[in-house]
Amino acid sequence: MGVCPNLALQTIEVEPAEALQVKQAYQIVVLADLCNECGNCTTFCPTSGEPYRDKPRLYDDREEFEAQRDNAFMVFSDPWAMEGRWAGVTRRVELSDELDDGWDEAGMAMYVLLRGLRRSVPYLPMGLGEKESRTRSAPTVAENEDGL
Repeated sequence: MGVCPNLALQTIEVEPAEALQVKQAYQIVVLADLCNECGNCTTFCPTSGEPYRDKPRLYDDREEFEAQRDNAFMVFSDPWAMEGRWAGVTRRVELSDELDDGWDEAGMAMYVLLRGLRRSVPYLPMGLGEKESRTRSAPTVAENEDGL
């Protein structure tokens, strides 16, 4: 049972990566658009810290993502890719990229997170980027083939 009244905390399964200090296969991510930073997760967290601030925060709105300075991520599905922001700098990784020794810690962390998201919660809303994409409307009666 989750402790977030807004269902903002999602559990994903990642491949443990010793180099990144990821020792547990199950990790938490925060759907930032659902989180109201109430602190309920901090109260019930079995470890120290504040999950709503410390765990990766996923955004589906480009403007909200760009307004963040740190710990902000957007996921895209075509192709599966992720943008992440640290210290105001945006980085991008794609699952089609080869993970090798040339990657720095931030890039490897994003890659591990992206693989876990694709495996565990592929139904999450992806970064839409443009406002026009956010205003998709349901079919009208005239557009509905059944006329209902």
